[in-house]
Amino acid sequence: MHNKNISRILFFSLGLTLILIRGIYPTFTIDVITISLYLILSIPILFDYLEQLELPGGTRFVFRRKLVKLQINFEKNKEKLKETLDEKTKKMIKKKKEFYKTFDFSIAENLIETDPSLGIASIRMEIERKLRLAYSVLMKQDSNKIPLRKIIEELENNKIIFDIQMNLLNAIISICNHVIHGTKISKDEAKRVLSIVEELNYTFSIGYSICFEYNKEFEKHGLVCPWEHCIEFMPLEKRNKKSCPIFGHDCPGGEKQVRLCKKDNQMTLEKNPKIKNRLLS
Repeated sequence: MHNKNISRILFFSLGLTLILIRGIYPTFTIDVITISLYLILSIPILFDYLEQLELPGGTRFVFRRKLVKLQINFEKNKEKLKETLDEKTKKMIKKKKEFYKTFDFSIAENLIETDPSLGIASIRMEIERKLRLAYSVLMKQDSNKIPLRKIIEELENNKIIFDIQMNLLNAIISICNHVIHGTKISKDEAKRVLSIVEELNYTFSIGYSICFEYNKEFEKHGLVCPWEHCIEFMPLEKRNKKSCPIFGHDCPGGEKQVRLCKKDNQMTLEKNPKIKNRLLS
């Protein structure tokens, strides 16, 4: 923003200088080449205004730019994000058809078929809901009055998400905001956004999901308990009534869940040798 303001000042000063010179020296002329160079120099400034123009079809210039930029950035950083995953998660992604997903975009997927704008709004709501819940649980603060961008920044500052994830989330939310405020989006464009946010689900290692909700389908996902997906973010202190009997961290489900796990733990492991082997590996 600071650089843009400097550019505007320089652009205005140059134009004013030319006008003053023309007034003082009437014989002073500006040829076609000078004007052309001046227009070229003005392109960075004109972009700020072009972004606000409505193009045919109702699609804003800035929206199209951001969508293309999001796709390029995601493809550029996809491999880097895969490198952040632990080996267990990589194996589970490779073998499991039902991998645990931090964000649930199933409603958005259905809506996009009939109303792409509503589908994008659903994506925005799901992302915000999960991020605000994560902030409340991990920062122990009410997230309702905090701007979403600030929440994402704080999660990155506290090493809860990676900087690449932060940038992608901000870009996705910005695109969603354009649609919510009236920018038209085609079904194909909406599906491209959906594809990227779905891929984002595969950038969270098991134990490090930022979804702090009970997972009733944990067995289908190949997990030990309903909270394994986010357990690594929980406090790991001296053993207490809230400590997970398997992982040691305080259970997000509290003492009640711990008691249930202690009761069912041995039986669950004996019934699921694959899970037992994964824990021991």
